[in-house]
This record gives sequence, C-alpha cells and structure tokens, in this order.
Amino acid sequence: MALTKIDCHLFRGADAQLETSSYVVVNPHWQPGRVVFVGACAVRQGVGSQVAYKLSIQHFLEGVLSYFASLNGGGEPRSEEKSLKVLEEAFRSANTAVHEFGLKLAAGGRMASSLLGLVIENKVIAAARAGEGAAYLFRDGSLFPFFGDKDELNKVTKDPALGSFVGAQLQIAVELVSVPIEPGDKIFVFSRPLHVRSQGLLCNAASELRTEATELQDFNEVQLACEELFERVCADSEDLEFAMAANVGPEALYLWKRVPTGLIE
Repeated sequence: MALTKIDCHLFRGADAQLETSSYVVVNPHWQPGRVVFVGACAVRQGVGSQVAYKLSIQHFLEGVLSYFASLNGGGEPRSEEKSLKVLEEAFRSANTAVHEFGLKLAAGGRMASSLLGLVIENKVIAAARAGEGAAYLFRDGSLFPFFGDKDELNKVTKDPALGSFVGAQLQIAVELVSVPIEPGDKIFVFSRPLHVRSQGLLCNAASELRTEATELQDFNEVQLACEELFERVCADSEDLEFAMAANVGPEALYLWKRVPTGLIE
C-alpha cells in the first residue's frame, strides 16, 4: 500500500508584484505521492537580493534533479536518508551559486536569500530552512512545528548572521528534519513564522478536522475543510509572502503498469 494522493493548496501574498519572493512546487519523478516545494524571499532591499532569491530557487531545483539523477542505476539509500540528502544537495547547490555570483559582482555577503524547502518522498517528509520560514505537521489532533524557535537557534550559533541565509557565506547553516508521514497528515508551510495569534488559530481550527480518512469520500470532505482552514490562517497573517497546505490521502493500491490486452486470458 502506498500514499499516492497528496493535495496541495498554495497562497501568494500581497508582495507578488514587488519581486521579493517566489515559490515552486514540482514532482521530480512524475510519480504519485512525491512532492518537492521550495520558497525563497529577499532579505534585503535592492536588485542584489532579488537576484539572490531567484538564483536560490533555480539552483535548489537543479540540486534536487541532480541528486535524483545520480541514483539511477545504483543502490538507493533508505527513505529517511534520501529525503535529507536531497535537501542537503539542493541547499548546497543554491548556496554555492548565490555566493559565487555575489563574488563575481564584488557583492560577496550582500547577496543573500531566505530559503525553505520540503520533500515528500516514499512515505517520508523532510523539511529544511535557511533564514526565515515555518512548517507544521498536524496529526492526531496535535500541531507539531518542524523547526525550533529562531531565537534559541541564534543563541546556539552565537552569531545569527553567520551562514544564516543562502549566499551570505561560503558555508551555510541549514536546519534539517525528517519524519514518516501517515494517512490523514496535514502539512502547513509558511514563508515566515506565524504570529502567536495565527498559531492559535491554526491549532484550534485544525483540531476540528478529522485526522483519518479511510475512504475517498471522507478524504474529499477533509480536504475541503483543510482548504478553508488554510485560507483563514493566511488571511490572518498579512505579512506572508507565500504559504502551502498539503493533505495526505489514505493508503491505496496504485496501478501504474499497463498490461497488454493480448496477455490477459
């Protein structure tokens, strides 16, 4: 049995015309049950930071495709390791490209971007961020953040500016986490950490949703409720550049290989 149905809903903030952020959602395998999301925001005003976030997304996706291509013909790592390694390769590719481009323009350290990535692959979800961004998993009536408090992270690194954004330094500090996904899971991704009020709205409203959908009809009903919840939270957070909600469907048999009719008796 596989988790082949993942429905996504996307939100674009009011800055869509300001050229300060963007996002992309792709399926690198062209197979069900797999999603790659990447979103990036400029962290400074000016053309340099606008170029940085665009390069971040472009080279993040190149890193994802390059990693998956490298697995062809070889033994694949475990699902948990694969999901994390995909993100590691993608962030490395993005950081190197932005940093080197900044050096060519004598703008080293000034071209920087906030980057948030998410990979759903073979019943595992992995998330990573450099800079701002937030992701939550809703399961069994509880809301779990993927990342720790940003202030606590800054205390650990001592220098919050050191490698905290893509392209700012030659090496980058990336928060990585992965967990197995289950039928009925709901994943929420936001360009910025939610305000306390919005977090409460998300948690309270999400608790109203049923967390398990054993039949397709149930799943569709839950999906509609999830979409309404997502829109309520986004409307309450006016400073969001982008957001995504994903609802994981029930396990199912996926018939992917067609059998020639002449072979059927």
